[in-house]
Amino acid sequence: MEFDVRSIVYFIILLDLLIATVYLMRSQNKILNSFYAIQIKANHSRCKPVEIAKHHVIFYPLSSSYHYEYRYELNLKQNSSNESRLILLLTGRGRSCIDWWGFSVGDKILSKMRSAGYSILALCTNKKDYTVRMPIQKNRDVYWIDVTFRMWMKSIYLKEFQHYPRLYLFGLSQGSRMGSLLSRVLPIQAQILYIYPGYKPSLLIHSDYDREIQNRLVLDPIFANWFYFDFCSRKSFITNNYCLFHNQSKNYFNPVPPTYFIHATNDRLLKLDHYLQLIFDIRKDAFRLGGSLLTHNESIKLSISTPVPISSDYMHKNFNKWFCKPWSSQFFYKHHTKAKYITKNRTLNTCWCMKINFLYYTQFPNVTKTWSDIEQHHFHDYVQDWKRFRFDICEEICGDLYGQHSMTSQHLDRTVDWLNEIDTYRSKYKIEDLLRRPLRIWMYNKSELIQNDHYRNYSTTMKTDCGRNVHANQMYSVEYILQDYFQRLKNIYPKSQHDIIWSKDPLLADYYIIPHDYACMALDHYRSTLTDFEYRAFYKRLNHEYFLPLLINIEKLFPFWNMTFGSNHLIAFTLGKNMGVVQNRTIQDRLKNVIQLGLTGFRQDLLPYYAQPLYLHRNITPIYRHNYDIIIPPFNRLQRLNNKPVTMNYDWNQWYRQKKNLLFFAGTVNKSNSQDSVRQRFSSFVRETIGEKRIYKNKTIFGKKELNTLIFIDGYQTSNNYVNSIRSSIFHLCLEGVSPWSPRLYESISFGAIPLILAESIVLPFERFIDWHSFSVIINVETMTNMIDSIKNIQNFENYVQQKLINETSFFHAFRWPYSAIDEKYDQHVFLSDEDLNGRRVNVLHYLSLELRCRRLEQFYGLTSDSLSISSGNAKQYVCSKYSSICPCEYEQRRLGLAEYF
Repeated sequence: MEFDVRSIVYFIILLDLLIATVYLMRSQNKILNSFYAIQIKANHSRCKPVEIAKHHVIFYPLSSSYHYEYRYELNLKQNSSNESRLILLLTGRGRSCIDWWGFSVGDKILSKMRSAGYSILALCTNKKDYTVRMPIQKNRDVYWIDVTFRMWMKSIYLKEFQHYPRLYLFGLSQGSRMGSLLSRVLPIQAQILYIYPGYKPSLLIHSDYDREIQNRLVLDPIFANWFYFDFCSRKSFITNNYCLFHNQSKNYFNPVPPTYFIHATNDRLLKLDHYLQLIFDIRKDAFRLGGSLLTHNESIKLSISTPVPISSDYMHKNFNKWFCKPWSSQFFYKHHTKAKYITKNRTLNTCWCMKINFLYYTQFPNVTKTWSDIEQHHFHDYVQDWKRFRFDICEEICGDLYGQHSMTSQHLDRTVDWLNEIDTYRSKYKIEDLLRRPLRIWMYNKSELIQNDHYRNYSTTMKTDCGRNVHANQMYSVEYILQDYFQRLKNIYPKSQHDIIWSKDPLLADYYIIPHDYACMALDHYRSTLTDFEYRAFYKRLNHEYFLPLLINIEKLFPFWNMTFGSNHLIAFTLGKNMGVVQNRTIQDRLKNVIQLGLTGFRQDLLPYYAQPLYLHRNITPIYRHNYDIIIPPFNRLQRLNNKPVTMNYDWNQWYRQKKNLLFFAGTVNKSNSQDSVRQRFSSFVRETIGEKRIYKNKTIFGKKELNTLIFIDGYQTSNNYVNSIRSSIFHLCLEGVSPWSPRLYESISFGAIPLILAESIVLPFERFIDWHSFSVIINVETMTNMIDSIKNIQNFENYVQQKLINETSFFHAFRWPYSAIDEKYDQHVFLSDEDLNGRRVNVLHYLSLELRCRRLEQFYGLTSDSLSISSGNAKQYVCSKYSSICPCEYEQRRLGLAEYF
């Protein structure tokens, strides 16, 4: 193949030129890119534009037949909090919802609310105005907002977060007038009313609610939300006596909420006197209008919005459209400060609030042509902004800059801080209200909850046949003793006992009692000969036919459950497994927030996570939530044999002389199939100590006192012999069985013996208030074999025993129920007035009242059924430190758990 040399040379030259061109273009591009980078960097360094985050705003139009709309913005900081807050925004006449997000001054308001942790819900009307007139219950706008707001809250908010937020209101101009009407209908906690003092008639009309209902609506946001969104959403005979639109002949209004007024000093429509007169009228009648909270000096506030000093960069810093346009701010300042731009021709006024033509030079194009290119470009941009954002700019100027009747963002820091202060005062008043009055209890009527005729006809009064099989079952009769006692409170209303009163109006109750006869029915039908399969089948039938329908009817027929999803309810489970006895996950989940009154407490949480569940029997584990559930003692059927404690100062020598035994135990020890059970181990211990091996002598001497070392009776004694055996012993052994507690513990206290507890991780009744260390002894199961040696090593044994018994007598009544079983009729009990003394006796009901009041306080501050959570721990710690006289702290030396002490 032949090549032309000239062609090859031309090709090489062309290739070199092409390479050089590409290189040059790359260099130029690089230089150009560097230039732009420098310019961009310089521009950013000059104006430093504020980064505007994208906020997820959802629009909810209502039906075409109505003219209101909602725009909602979730604050992600609070979406998982049960104390979330939602502020309802109402704007003035002629404004739409989008203006809150579109206008610069609106964006400043929203930014402040976001940073303070509020979610935002703007309510607007397409007709650009509100119908503000009385009476409230006949105002169609108020009615439709009421209906649609409930629908929105339940279908949108509640569905997402499973709780209602605290509601606040922020009104501007006409929105303030409409807001003052809505605040008497919606559960508004506090309201901020800008440039209009609300609607006077709506703020001065009294509610027909009685004082206690009104006070609870004011002080308890959870109750107020439930009352509005749940209770008054039901149509029933009850709600007709409480709810506004159910009975329009009554003024069932919410109390006037704390209110912060902001007056614009240059307002041409309203003078300061309008605000001052209204504030005077509200304060004069504050208690009747808004309860105790409205009487606080800070509950009604007034601030005055004044013009701000203007500078050449004011709009550059405050108007978000000009953050990167300093020239626009300078044009604005120039027009604002020079007299020649003031005009008397109203058609030339750029904004309604001032006589200035901010577009003055648009009339003189010949003048602007003489300007430099950059000045003309900036002026053109300035004019275009006025055309596009005129209403936005005017709101900024008229409100914040001139202090006139327009949207303003002044005093936002002050008002948001005020909202937090009001919440603090509300919490303080709420606690004071709880502490100044008796605890209110209300109990459901069992006959209304049970629809199965078989169980409805099953009588469970004080003459019930529950527990008729054996004496021992009487200890579980606490289930219906509690029901009887609370029924007695109802019958003596309005008197209180043990600082507990029957709540005549169930809406005012602090706690709701769930009455049932689960233990009664279980004991009446249960037989020890049942196989495990028959045992589970028996409880399955009882749950399906009786207990689950009863719980469903509480939610179905009554509204009170949804107030706190059960955490304001109490239920007594008096069988050894507490709630665990139902063996039904559905029921246990339904009751997860209910405070349980049970006999069995233990500290599984103190053991390693891999440890086996404690007190597992027939594959059933007791359910107990430490510091949430309340441990109560069983009924002591033998307490009737001793009505008063020993007076040690006079009877000690005689009492000590009658002591013949160091240790005493009577009962069966071979019931358990497990060789590792406490009772089986105790049986082995007995054989080694006083039986075959005889490690210890039959007699033990303390000083001049000779005692039988251990009296062990494998079986049961008659009542009189059993009581005499306890009285003649120093220590009464209280062994755990299928549960950690034993009735022997309470029998020891009744008959003057020191309870020696052999149980693992036990929690005893009222540990917060009763120092168990002072009169009892706990020995860990693992050290049982050293028990007698430990006792023999006690120094000054007689003084030790005397002090224990003196301490024990001070708690003689603490574990006694004011009831007695009738001789030979194990199924009947009578109320003993002498054991209660009209609520003055410091008995088990006294301590139960203390526990309930303490628990209520802790719930106010965040205690939940997850008692090991951080919020629950913080709540318990705060309450015990601030209210130590009501809720003493559980100091380490008072805790039992796994501790061993003598």
